[in-house]
Amino acid sequence: MIRSAVFFMLFGFLAVSAQADDAQSELARQIEAASVTSNQAYFDTGKSVGWTLYPPTIYCREMQVDDCDVTALTLKISAETSTQKPLGEITFDLARTKIPDPSSPNGDVYAFMTGSEDKANGSAMFDLHFLPPYEPTIWSTTSESEVERPVPFARFLMEPVADETQPRRLLSLLNQYQAAYCRFSG
Repeated sequence: MIRSAVFFMLFGFLAVSAQADDAQSELARQIEAASVTSNQAYFDTGKSVGWTLYPPTIYCREMQVDDCDVTALTLKISAETSTQKPLGEITFDLARTKIPDPSSPNGDVYAFMTGSEDKANGSAMFDLHFLPPYEPTIWSTTSESEVERPVPFARFLMEPVADETQPRRLLSLLNQYQAAYCRFSG
């Protein structure tokens, strides 16, 4: 009798634990999906002249979630070969990162700019501030040099975005994930 009660308690605990892991994985997947922006679709419209002579520069920005570690990436994609080259990367601990409130107005920690006539969509950016003394290392490269250094904050750029829905959804998901799985220690 006692064995069967212990078995059912253990089975129930494992089932609840598996559901929690599934929920965390699903939320991480939603963050990754909400973070992706690329100007690929804009260039695929074929509304510009001369792309056969001078292929466009295509960028992709995204986040990858691994437990409480989030990696923000900027990739350059070759229009000719579809190969990806990393241009910038930072991995930070979500438990030591201040995520802006998704309802923040345009201002210091969040900004949205609408597109213009020559640019099909707008841009959004927000700051991720790290709890001192924590300073994760950012890596970036340009045609001239490669830089690797610790930083007190990072600015995440999303472009193109049609409106503020996608960046505000990303901030909301990051805040939900942090509250549920990576308690902010600040």
